[in-house]
Amino acid sequence: MEIQGKVASGGKALGVIYEVASRSAAIDESTGHGKEESVRLYAALEQAKQALEVLAEEARERVGDGDGDIFLIHRLLLEDEDYLAAAERSLAEGHTAEYALESAKNHVMKLLTATGDALLIARCDDIRDISRRVARYLSKSEEEVYPDHAFLYLAEDITPSEVLALDKTACVGIVLKAGSLRSHAAILATAMALPMLVEARGISQVGGLTALLDGERGCMIVSPSDAEQKAFLAWCEEKRHLEEKLAAFCDVSFSYPSGRRLTVAANVGSLAECERALKAGAEGVGLFRSEFLFMETPAMPSEEEQFQIYRRLVELTSPHRAVIRTLDIGADKMPSWFSMAKETNPALGLRGIRLSLQHKELFLPQLRALLRASAYGNLVILLPMVTSVSEVRAVRALLDELREGLLASGVTVGHYTLGVMIETPAAALIARRLCEEVRYFSIGSNDLTQYTLALDRENPRLSASEDPRHEAVLRLISETVAAAHEYGVTVALCGELAGDRALIEWLLSLEIDVLSLSASRLLAVKERVADFLQITEKDEI
Repeated sequence: MEIQGKVASGGKALGVIYEVASRSAAIDESTGHGKEESVRLYAALEQAKQALEVLAEEARERVGDGDGDIFLIHRLLLEDEDYLAAAERSLAEGHTAEYALESAKNHVMKLLTATGDALLIARCDDIRDISRRVARYLSKSEEEVYPDHAFLYLAEDITPSEVLALDKTACVGIVLKAGSLRSHAAILATAMALPMLVEARGISQVGGLTALLDGERGCMIVSPSDAEQKAFLAWCEEKRHLEEKLAAFCDVSFSYPSGRRLTVAANVGSLAECERALKAGAEGVGLFRSEFLFMETPAMPSEEEQFQIYRRLVELTSPHRAVIRTLDIGADKMPSWFSMAKETNPALGLRGIRLSLQHKELFLPQLRALLRASAYGNLVILLPMVTSVSEVRAVRALLDELREGLLASGVTVGHYTLGVMIETPAAALIARRLCEEVRYFSIGSNDLTQYTLALDRENPRLSASEDPRHEAVLRLISETVAAAHEYGVTVALCGELAGDRALIEWLLSLEIDVLSLSASRLLAVKERVADFLQITEKDEI
Protein backbone atom coordinates (compact mmCIF):
# COMPACT_ATOMS: atom_id res chain seq x y z
CA MET A 1 0.00 0.00 0.00
CA GLU A 2 1.33 3.43 -0.97
CA ILE A 3 0.20 6.54 0.93
CA GLN A 4 0.75 9.93 -0.73
CA GLY A 5 1.63 13.07 1.23
CA LYS A 6 3.61 16.31 1.08
CA VAL A 7 7.32 16.43 1.87
CA ALA A 8 8.06 18.72 4.82
CA SER A 9 11.61 17.36 5.27
CA GLY A 10 13.43 15.33 2.64
CA GLY A 11 15.23 12.01 2.82
CA LYS A 12 14.34 8.33 3.05
CA ALA A 13 13.73 6.06 6.03
CA LEU A 14 12.75 2.47 6.74
CA GLY A 15 11.20 1.42 10.05
CA VAL A 16 8.28 -0.05 11.94
CA ILE A 17 5.27 2.27 12.22
CA TYR A 18 4.67 3.54 15.77
CA GLU A 19 1.18 5.03 15.78
CA VAL A 20 0.38 7.62 18.43
CA ALA A 21 -3.20 7.64 19.69
CA SER A 22 -5.36 10.73 19.26
CA ARG A 23 -4.82 13.32 21.98
CA SER A 24 -8.30 14.85 21.71
CA ALA A 25 -9.61 13.55 25.04
CA ALA A 26 -12.58 15.42 26.52
CA ILE A 27 -11.82 17.85 29.33
CA ASP A 28 -13.91 17.56 32.47
CA GLU A 29 -16.05 20.69 32.95
CA SER A 30 -16.58 20.02 36.63
CA THR A 31 -16.12 22.84 39.10
CA GLY A 32 -12.89 23.32 40.98
CA HIS A 33 -11.91 24.90 44.26
CA GLY A 34 -11.09 28.47 43.29
CA LYS A 35 -7.69 29.41 44.69
CA GLU A 36 -6.51 25.78 44.77
CA GLU A 37 -7.07 25.40 41.00
CA SER A 38 -5.31 28.70 40.34
CA VAL A 39 -2.29 27.55 42.36
CA ARG A 40 -2.21 24.25 40.41
CA LEU A 41 -2.37 26.02 37.05
CA TYR A 42 0.32 28.59 37.80
CA ALA A 43 2.62 25.96 39.28
CA ALA A 44 2.29 23.96 36.04
CA LEU A 45 2.92 27.11 33.98
CA GLU A 46 6.11 27.79 35.95
CA GLN A 47 7.31 24.20 35.45
CA ALA A 48 6.67 24.54 31.72
CA LYS A 49 8.66 27.80 31.53
CA GLN A 50 11.67 26.24 33.23
CA ALA A 51 11.52 23.18 30.99
CA LEU A 52 11.35 25.37 27.87
CA GLU A 53 14.49 27.27 28.92
CA VAL A 54 16.34 23.95 29.17
CA LEU A 55 14.91 22.82 25.82
CA ALA A 56 15.98 26.06 24.13
CA GLU A 57 19.58 25.57 25.24
CA GLU A 58 19.52 21.94 24.17
CA ALA A 59 18.03 22.79 20.78
CA ARG A 60 20.61 25.51 20.16
CA GLU A 61 23.40 23.00 20.69
CA ARG A 62 21.83 20.40 18.40
CA VAL A 63 20.20 22.40 15.59
CA GLY A 64 21.53 25.96 15.90
CA ASP A 65 20.46 29.26 17.43
CA GLY A 66 17.71 30.06 14.93
CA ASP A 67 15.76 26.85 15.46
CA GLY A 68 16.55 26.68 19.17
CA ASP A 69 14.83 30.03 19.67
CA ILE A 70 11.51 28.30 18.92
CA PHE A 71 11.40 27.24 22.56
CA LEU A 72 12.12 30.72 23.86
CA ILE A 73 9.16 31.89 21.78
CA HIS A 74 7.09 29.17 23.46
CA ARG A 75 8.14 30.44 26.86
CA LEU A 76 6.95 33.94 25.93
CA LEU A 77 3.63 32.51 24.72
CA LEU A 78 3.04 31.17 28.24
CA GLU A 79 3.02 34.81 29.38
CA ASP A 80 0.73 36.02 26.59
CA GLU A 81 -1.94 38.39 27.96
CA ASP A 82 -4.81 36.89 25.94
CA TYR A 83 -3.81 33.37 26.95
CA LEU A 84 -3.61 34.12 30.66
CA ALA A 85 -6.71 36.32 30.68
CA ALA A 86 -8.79 33.54 29.12
CA ALA A 87 -7.51 31.08 31.73
CA GLU A 88 -8.28 33.54 34.55
CA ARG A 89 -11.86 34.02 33.29
CA SER A 90 -12.43 30.29 33.30
CA LEU A 91 -11.00 29.90 36.79
CA ALA A 92 -13.20 32.78 38.01
CA GLU A 93 -16.23 30.89 36.65
CA GLY A 94 -15.30 28.02 38.97
CA HIS A 95 -13.75 25.62 36.46
CA THR A 96 -10.78 23.31 37.04
CA ALA A 97 -7.22 24.20 36.03
CA GLU A 98 -7.43 21.64 33.17
CA TYR A 99 -10.60 23.23 31.82
CA ALA A 100 -9.15 26.75 32.19
CA LEU A 101 -6.07 25.67 30.24
CA GLU A 102 -8.20 24.22 27.43
CA SER A 103 -10.29 27.40 27.33
CA ALA A 104 -7.15 29.54 27.04
CA LYS A 105 -5.81 27.39 24.23
CA ASN A 106 -9.05 27.48 22.24
CA HIS A 107 -9.46 31.24 22.74
CA VAL A 108 -5.99 32.15 21.42
CA MET A 109 -6.22 29.68 18.53
CA LYS A 110 -9.54 31.25 17.55
CA LEU A 111 -7.94 34.71 17.59
CA LEU A 112 -5.03 33.54 15.43
CA THR A 113 -7.29 31.78 12.92
CA ALA A 114 -9.54 34.84 12.61
CA THR A 115 -6.62 36.95 11.31
CA GLY A 116 -6.51 34.95 8.07
CA ASP A 117 -2.72 35.36 8.17
CA ALA A 118 -1.06 32.06 7.19
CA LEU A 119 1.98 32.66 9.39
CA LEU A 120 -0.16 33.41 12.45
CA ILE A 121 -2.49 30.49 11.76
CA ALA A 122 0.55 28.19 11.67
CA ARG A 123 1.36 29.40 15.20
CA CYS A 124 -1.70 27.47 16.42
CA ASP A 125 0.66 24.49 16.50
CA ASP A 126 2.79 26.34 19.06
CA ILE A 127 -0.25 27.11 21.23
CA ARG A 128 -1.18 23.40 21.16
CA ASP A 129 2.39 22.50 22.11
CA ILE A 130 2.65 24.76 25.15
CA SER A 131 -0.83 23.75 26.30
CA ARG A 132 0.00 20.04 26.09
CA ARG A 133 3.15 20.66 28.07
CA VAL A 134 1.29 22.47 30.85
CA ALA A 135 -1.42 19.78 30.81
CA ARG A 136 1.23 17.10 31.38
CA TYR A 137 2.47 18.92 34.48
CA LEU A 138 -1.10 19.28 35.72
CA SER A 139 -1.79 15.56 35.32
CA LYS A 140 1.76 14.55 36.33
CA SER A 141 1.68 12.13 33.39
CA GLU A 142 4.78 10.27 32.27
CA GLU A 143 6.65 11.01 29.06
CA GLU A 144 5.78 8.65 26.20
CA VAL A 145 8.06 5.62 25.92
CA TYR A 146 9.16 4.95 22.34
CA PRO A 147 10.45 1.71 20.74
CA ASP A 148 14.16 0.93 20.93
CA HIS A 149 14.29 -0.13 17.27
CA ALA A 150 14.06 1.96 14.10
CA PHE A 151 10.54 3.35 13.87
CA LEU A 152 8.41 5.80 11.91
CA TYR A 153 6.39 8.14 14.11
CA LEU A 154 2.78 8.26 12.83
CA ALA A 155 0.30 10.72 14.36
CA GLU A 156 -2.38 13.25 13.53
CA ASP A 157 0.13 16.04 14.17
CA ILE A 158 3.27 16.75 16.20
CA THR A 159 4.66 19.64 18.25
CA PRO A 160 8.19 21.11 18.12
CA SER A 161 9.10 19.76 21.55
CA GLU A 162 7.92 16.29 20.50
CA VAL A 163 10.13 16.48 17.40
CA LEU A 164 13.11 17.39 19.56
CA ALA A 165 12.32 14.53 21.95
CA LEU A 166 12.27 12.09 19.03
CA ASP A 167 15.87 12.96 18.22
CA LYS A 168 16.91 11.08 21.37
CA THR A 169 15.09 7.93 20.24
CA ALA A 170 15.35 5.40 17.41
CA CYS A 171 12.91 7.43 15.30
CA VAL A 172 13.98 7.53 11.63
CA GLY A 173 11.08 9.52 10.18
CA ILE A 174 7.76 11.28 10.83
CA VAL A 175 4.44 10.81 9.03
CA LEU A 176 1.50 13.07 9.89
CA LYS A 177 -2.10 12.72 8.84
CA ALA A 178 -2.47 16.49 9.15
CA GLY A 179 0.51 18.75 9.87
CA SER A 180 1.84 21.78 8.03
CA LEU A 181 4.74 22.48 5.69
CA ARG A 182 5.35 25.82 7.44
CA SER A 183 5.10 24.66 11.04
CA HIS A 184 7.94 24.96 13.57
CA ALA A 185 7.81 21.18 13.82
CA ALA A 186 8.62 20.90 10.10
CA ILE A 187 11.46 23.42 10.48
CA LEU A 188 12.97 21.41 13.31
CA ALA A 189 12.62 18.11 11.46
CA THR A 190 14.48 19.60 8.50
CA ALA A 191 17.23 20.98 10.74
CA MET A 192 17.59 17.53 12.33
CA ALA A 193 17.65 15.80 8.90
CA LEU A 194 14.61 13.77 9.97
CA PRO A 195 12.43 12.88 6.94
CA MET A 196 8.88 14.12 7.41
CA LEU A 197 5.66 13.69 5.44
CA VAL A 198 2.52 15.75 6.15
CA GLU A 199 -1.08 15.54 4.92
CA ALA A 200 -0.76 11.76 4.50
CA ARG A 201 -4.46 10.93 4.33
CA GLY A 202 -6.24 7.59 4.39
CA ILE A 203 -3.96 5.78 6.84
CA SER A 204 -5.60 3.24 9.14
CA GLN A 205 -4.58 0.17 11.12
CA VAL A 206 -0.93 0.22 10.10
CA GLY A 207 0.71 0.33 13.54
CA GLY A 208 3.41 -2.32 13.88
CA LEU A 209 3.88 -2.74 10.13
CA THR A 210 7.16 -2.01 8.36
CA ALA A 211 7.08 0.99 6.04
CA LEU A 212 9.39 2.95 3.75
CA LEU A 213 9.14 6.75 3.89
CA ASP A 214 10.29 8.13 0.53
CA GLY A 215 10.93 11.87 0.80
CA GLU A 216 11.89 12.07 -2.85
CA ARG A 217 8.57 10.77 -4.17
CA GLY A 218 6.44 12.14 -1.31
CA CYS A 219 4.93 8.86 -0.15
CA MET A 220 5.02 6.13 2.47
CA ILE A 221 5.06 2.52 1.25
CA VAL A 222 3.49 0.21 3.83
CA SER A 223 4.91 -3.36 3.83
CA PRO A 224 7.49 -2.67 1.09
CA SER A 225 8.61 -5.60 -1.03
CA ASP A 226 12.02 -7.23 -0.62
CA ALA A 227 13.14 -5.48 -3.80
CA GLU A 228 12.04 -2.07 -2.45
CA GLN A 229 13.86 -2.67 0.85
CA LYS A 230 17.03 -3.76 -0.96
CA ALA A 231 16.86 -0.64 -3.13
CA PHE A 232 16.58 1.49 0.02
CA LEU A 233 19.61 -0.19 1.63
CA ALA A 234 21.58 0.33 -1.58
CA TRP A 235 20.57 4.01 -1.53
CA CYS A 236 21.79 4.34 2.07
CA GLU A 237 25.14 2.72 1.28
CA GLU A 238 25.65 4.87 -1.79
CA LYS A 239 24.75 7.98 0.20
CA ARG A 240 27.19 7.08 2.99
CA HIS A 241 30.11 6.40 0.62
CA LEU A 242 29.46 9.59 -1.33
CA GLU A 243 29.28 11.70 1.82
CA GLU A 244 32.56 10.29 3.10
CA LYS A 245 34.28 10.88 -0.22
CA LEU A 246 33.00 14.38 -0.79
CA ALA A 247 33.32 15.73 2.76
CA ALA A 248 36.90 16.75 2.02
CA PHE A 249 35.66 19.29 -0.54
CA CYS A 250 33.33 21.14 1.83
CA ASP A 251 35.61 24.08 2.66
CA VAL A 252 37.58 24.49 -0.56
CA SER A 253 37.37 27.44 -2.95
CA PHE A 254 38.78 27.81 -6.44
CA SER A 255 40.65 30.25 -8.69
CA TYR A 256 41.25 30.25 -12.43
CA PRO A 257 44.85 30.51 -13.70
CA SER A 258 44.06 34.14 -14.57
CA GLY A 259 43.35 34.85 -10.90
CA ARG A 260 39.58 35.17 -11.33
CA ARG A 261 37.69 33.44 -8.51
CA LEU A 262 35.05 30.77 -9.06
CA THR A 263 32.16 30.67 -6.57
CA VAL A 264 30.12 27.50 -6.08
CA ALA A 265 26.79 28.58 -4.60
CA ALA A 266 23.43 26.96 -3.91
CA ASN A 267 19.90 27.22 -5.25
CA VAL A 268 17.45 27.20 -2.34
CA GLY A 269 13.77 27.76 -1.65
CA SER A 270 13.76 28.15 2.14
CA LEU A 271 15.90 29.15 5.11
CA ALA A 272 16.27 25.50 6.12
CA GLU A 273 17.62 24.66 2.66
CA CYS A 274 20.01 27.59 2.93
CA GLU A 275 21.41 26.36 6.25
CA ARG A 276 21.90 22.85 4.86
CA ALA A 277 23.61 24.22 1.77
CA LEU A 278 26.03 26.37 3.75
CA LYS A 279 26.95 23.35 5.88
CA ALA A 280 27.52 21.40 2.66
CA GLY A 281 30.08 23.93 1.41
CA ALA A 282 28.01 26.50 -0.49
CA GLU A 283 29.69 29.87 -0.90
CA GLY A 284 26.48 31.82 -0.50
CA VAL A 285 23.10 31.52 -2.20
CA GLY A 286 23.18 31.77 -5.98
CA LEU A 287 19.40 31.68 -6.27
CA PHE A 288 16.67 32.03 -3.66
CA ARG A 289 13.34 31.24 -5.30
CA SER A 290 11.13 33.73 -3.48
CA GLU A 291 7.98 32.42 -5.17
CA PHE A 292 8.08 29.44 -2.80
CA LEU A 293 7.08 31.84 -0.01
CA PHE A 294 3.98 32.71 -2.02
CA MET A 295 3.19 29.17 -3.17
CA GLU A 296 3.05 27.59 0.30
CA THR A 297 0.57 29.98 1.92
CA PRO A 298 -3.21 30.33 1.67
CA ALA A 299 -2.80 34.12 1.42
CA MET A 300 -0.17 36.54 0.16
CA PRO A 301 2.72 36.88 2.66
CA SER A 302 2.97 40.39 4.08
CA GLU A 303 5.90 42.75 3.63
CA GLU A 304 6.96 42.12 7.23
CA GLU A 305 6.85 38.32 6.81
CA GLN A 306 8.95 38.58 3.66
CA PHE A 307 11.41 40.99 5.28
CA GLN A 308 12.07 38.64 8.20
CA ILE A 309 12.89 35.78 5.82
CA TYR A 310 15.02 37.87 3.43
CA ARG A 311 16.88 39.45 6.34
CA ARG A 312 17.68 36.05 7.86
CA LEU A 313 18.82 34.72 4.49
CA VAL A 314 21.15 37.68 3.94
CA GLU A 315 22.54 37.34 7.47
CA LEU A 316 23.11 33.60 7.07
CA THR A 317 25.04 33.94 3.81
CA SER A 318 27.11 37.02 4.77
CA PRO A 319 29.78 37.88 3.68
CA HIS A 320 28.89 35.83 0.58
CA ARG A 321 26.11 36.91 -1.77
CA ALA A 322 22.45 36.17 -1.21
CA VAL A 323 20.86 36.31 -4.66
CA ILE A 324 17.09 36.66 -4.23
CA ARG A 325 14.95 36.33 -7.32
CA THR A 326 11.81 38.43 -7.29
CA LEU A 327 8.44 36.75 -7.65
CA ASP A 328 8.51 34.33 -10.57
CA ILE A 329 4.98 33.01 -10.85
CA GLY A 330 2.91 32.27 -13.93
CA ALA A 331 2.93 29.29 -16.31
CA ASP A 332 3.45 26.19 -14.11
CA LYS A 333 3.78 28.17 -10.83
CA MET A 334 0.63 29.84 -9.52
CA PRO A 335 -0.34 30.41 -5.86
CA SER A 336 -3.76 29.04 -4.94
CA TRP A 337 -4.88 32.47 -3.68
CA PHE A 338 -3.98 34.34 -6.90
CA SER A 339 -6.13 34.09 -9.99
CA MET A 340 -5.69 35.40 -13.52
CA ALA A 341 -7.27 34.80 -16.87
CA LYS A 342 -6.52 31.46 -18.51
CA GLU A 343 -3.82 31.73 -21.18
CA THR A 344 -3.55 29.66 -24.35
CA ASN A 345 0.23 29.45 -23.96
CA PRO A 346 1.16 30.32 -20.35
CA ALA A 347 4.89 29.65 -20.90
CA LEU A 348 4.85 32.66 -23.24
CA GLY A 349 2.29 34.62 -21.28
CA LEU A 350 2.10 36.81 -18.20
CA ARG A 351 4.86 35.52 -15.93
CA GLY A 352 8.02 36.62 -14.17
CA ILE A 353 8.84 40.32 -14.35
CA ARG A 354 5.94 40.92 -16.75
CA LEU A 355 3.44 39.81 -14.14
CA SER A 356 5.17 41.72 -11.34
CA LEU A 357 5.11 45.00 -13.24
CA GLN A 358 1.39 44.57 -13.95
CA HIS A 359 0.52 43.54 -10.38
CA LYS A 360 2.14 46.16 -8.18
CA GLU A 361 0.08 44.95 -5.19
CA LEU A 362 2.37 41.89 -5.24
CA PHE A 363 5.58 43.55 -6.36
CA LEU A 364 5.91 46.69 -4.25
CA PRO A 365 5.71 44.96 -0.82
CA GLN A 366 8.35 42.51 -2.01
CA LEU A 367 10.67 45.27 -3.23
CA ARG A 368 10.28 47.16 0.07
CA ALA A 369 11.06 44.00 2.03
CA LEU A 370 14.15 43.40 -0.09
CA LEU A 371 15.38 46.98 0.31
CA ARG A 372 15.00 46.70 4.09
CA ALA A 373 16.91 43.39 4.07
CA SER A 374 19.77 44.96 2.08
CA ALA A 375 21.05 46.58 5.28
CA TYR A 376 22.05 43.17 6.70
CA GLY A 377 24.53 41.76 4.17
CA ASN A 378 25.43 41.22 0.54
CA LEU A 379 22.15 41.24 -1.42
CA VAL A 380 21.53 40.80 -5.13
CA ILE A 381 17.97 41.52 -6.33
CA LEU A 382 17.45 39.33 -9.38
CA LEU A 383 14.72 39.95 -11.98
CA PRO A 384 13.24 36.92 -13.78
CA MET A 385 12.13 36.56 -17.41
CA VAL A 386 13.67 39.83 -18.60
CA THR A 387 13.43 40.46 -22.36
CA SER A 388 14.07 44.21 -22.63
CA VAL A 389 16.02 47.10 -21.18
CA SER A 390 12.78 48.98 -20.51
CA GLU A 391 11.70 46.33 -17.98
CA VAL A 392 14.91 46.80 -16.01
CA ARG A 393 14.57 50.57 -16.05
CA ALA A 394 10.97 50.32 -14.84
CA VAL A 395 12.06 48.22 -11.86
CA ARG A 396 14.99 50.51 -11.07
CA ALA A 397 12.62 53.50 -11.01
CA LEU A 398 10.38 51.65 -8.53
CA LEU A 399 13.37 50.73 -6.36
CA ASP A 400 14.65 54.31 -6.32
CA GLU A 401 11.22 55.66 -5.34
CA LEU A 402 10.71 53.04 -2.62
CA ARG A 403 14.24 53.58 -1.29
CA GLU A 404 13.61 57.33 -0.88
CA GLY A 405 10.35 56.61 0.92
CA LEU A 406 11.96 54.18 3.32
CA LEU A 407 14.86 56.51 4.09
CA ALA A 408 12.43 59.37 4.69
CA SER A 409 10.65 57.13 7.23
CA GLY A 410 13.90 56.47 9.06
CA VAL A 411 14.34 52.94 7.72
CA THR A 412 17.91 51.88 6.96
CA VAL A 413 18.56 50.71 3.40
CA GLY A 414 21.93 49.19 2.53
CA HIS A 415 23.81 48.65 -0.68
CA TYR A 416 22.36 46.10 -3.10
CA THR A 417 23.18 44.85 -6.57
CA LEU A 418 20.55 44.67 -9.28
CA GLY A 419 20.71 41.66 -11.57
CA VAL A 420 18.73 39.90 -14.29
CA MET A 421 18.05 36.33 -15.29
CA ILE A 422 19.31 35.48 -18.76
CA GLU A 423 16.74 32.83 -19.63
CA THR A 424 15.38 34.01 -22.96
CA PRO A 425 17.23 34.35 -26.28
CA ALA A 426 16.17 38.03 -26.25
CA ALA A 427 18.05 38.68 -23.01
CA ALA A 428 21.12 36.81 -24.23
CA LEU A 429 21.19 38.73 -27.52
CA ILE A 430 20.98 42.15 -25.79
CA ALA A 431 23.41 41.16 -23.03
CA ARG A 432 25.74 44.08 -23.76
CA ARG A 433 22.91 46.59 -23.42
CA LEU A 434 21.79 44.96 -20.19
CA CYS A 435 25.34 45.28 -18.88
CA GLU A 436 24.82 49.03 -18.91
CA GLU A 437 21.86 48.63 -16.52
CA VAL A 438 22.85 45.88 -14.04
CA ARG A 439 25.94 44.34 -12.43
CA TYR A 440 24.86 40.71 -12.14
CA PHE A 441 23.69 38.07 -14.65
CA SER A 442 22.27 34.67 -13.78
CA ILE A 443 21.91 32.37 -16.77
CA GLY A 444 18.89 30.13 -16.24
CA SER A 445 19.89 27.21 -18.43
CA ASN A 446 16.59 25.32 -18.04
CA ASP A 447 14.36 28.09 -19.38
CA LEU A 448 17.00 29.26 -21.84
CA THR A 449 16.92 25.76 -23.34
CA GLN A 450 13.11 25.78 -23.44
CA TYR A 451 12.82 29.10 -25.21
CA THR A 452 15.76 28.63 -27.54
CA LEU A 453 14.56 25.22 -28.77
CA ALA A 454 10.83 26.11 -28.62
CA LEU A 455 10.17 23.10 -26.38
CA ASP A 456 7.65 23.15 -23.53
CA ARG A 457 9.44 21.93 -20.36
CA GLU A 458 6.13 20.66 -18.96
CA ASN A 459 5.30 18.48 -21.98
CA PRO A 460 6.50 14.91 -21.25
CA ARG A 461 6.31 13.99 -24.95
CA LEU A 462 9.06 16.51 -25.69
CA SER A 463 11.43 15.66 -22.84
CA ALA A 464 13.60 13.44 -25.05
CA SER A 465 14.18 16.39 -27.40
CA GLU A 466 15.14 18.85 -24.68
CA ASP A 467 18.91 19.18 -25.02
CA PRO A 468 20.64 21.81 -22.84
CA ARG A 469 23.87 20.97 -24.69
CA HIS A 470 22.39 22.03 -28.00
CA GLU A 471 24.83 24.17 -29.98
CA ALA A 472 22.44 27.14 -30.00
CA VAL A 473 22.05 27.07 -26.21
CA LEU A 474 25.79 26.81 -25.61
CA ARG A 475 26.47 29.64 -28.03
CA LEU A 476 24.05 31.95 -26.23
CA ILE A 477 25.71 31.09 -22.92
CA SER A 478 29.18 31.69 -24.30
CA GLU A 479 28.23 35.07 -25.79
CA THR A 480 26.51 36.14 -22.57
CA VAL A 481 29.60 35.33 -20.48
CA ALA A 482 31.85 37.19 -22.94
CA ALA A 483 29.61 40.28 -22.81
CA ALA A 484 29.46 40.21 -19.01
CA HIS A 485 33.24 39.99 -18.64
CA GLU A 486 33.75 42.76 -21.15
CA TYR A 487 31.68 45.08 -18.95
CA GLY A 488 32.86 43.78 -15.59
CA VAL A 489 29.50 42.17 -14.76
CA THR A 490 29.46 39.08 -12.55
CA VAL A 491 27.88 36.14 -14.39
CA ALA A 492 26.46 32.96 -12.86
CA LEU A 493 25.11 29.79 -14.39
CA CYS A 494 22.02 28.47 -12.63
CA GLY A 495 20.19 25.32 -13.71
CA GLU A 496 20.84 21.75 -14.75
CA LEU A 497 23.96 22.66 -16.71
CA ALA A 498 25.65 23.97 -13.56
CA GLY A 499 25.81 20.39 -12.31
CA ASP A 500 26.51 18.68 -15.65
CA ARG A 501 29.77 16.86 -15.00
CA ALA A 502 30.40 16.35 -18.71
CA LEU A 503 30.20 20.11 -19.38
CA ILE A 504 32.15 21.38 -16.38
CA GLU A 505 35.40 21.71 -18.29
CA TRP A 506 33.69 23.74 -21.03
CA LEU A 507 32.02 26.04 -18.50
CA LEU A 508 35.33 26.57 -16.73
CA SER A 509 37.00 27.42 -20.01
CA LEU A 510 34.62 30.41 -20.18
CA GLU A 511 35.81 31.46 -16.70
CA ILE A 512 32.23 31.68 -15.48
CA ASP A 513 32.13 33.50 -12.13
CA VAL A 514 29.49 31.45 -10.31
CA LEU A 515 28.07 27.95 -10.56
CA SER A 516 24.79 27.73 -8.64
CA LEU A 517 23.06 24.40 -8.07
CA SER A 518 21.12 22.36 -5.53
CA ALA A 519 22.82 21.63 -2.22
CA SER A 520 22.78 17.89 -2.86
CA ARG A 521 25.07 18.33 -5.88
CA LEU A 522 27.49 20.91 -4.47
CA LEU A 523 30.27 18.63 -3.30
CA ALA A 524 30.13 16.41 -6.38
CA VAL A 525 30.61 19.48 -8.58
CA LYS A 526 33.40 20.78 -6.35
CA GLU A 527 35.15 17.43 -6.71
CA ARG A 528 34.90 17.71 -10.50
CA VAL A 529 36.04 21.35 -10.53
CA ALA A 530 39.13 20.38 -8.51
CA ASP A 531 40.29 18.30 -11.49
CA PHE A 532 40.70 21.48 -13.53
CA LEU A 533 41.28 24.42 -11.19
CA GLN A 534 43.64 25.20 -8.36
CA ILE A 535 42.31 25.19 -4.81
CA THR A 536 42.77 28.53 -3.09
CA GLU A 537 41.56 27.84 0.45
CA LYS A 538 43.57 24.67 0.99
CA ASP A 539 46.82 23.54 -0.58
CA GLU A 540 45.72 19.95 -0.62
CA ILE A 541 42.73 17.74 0.08
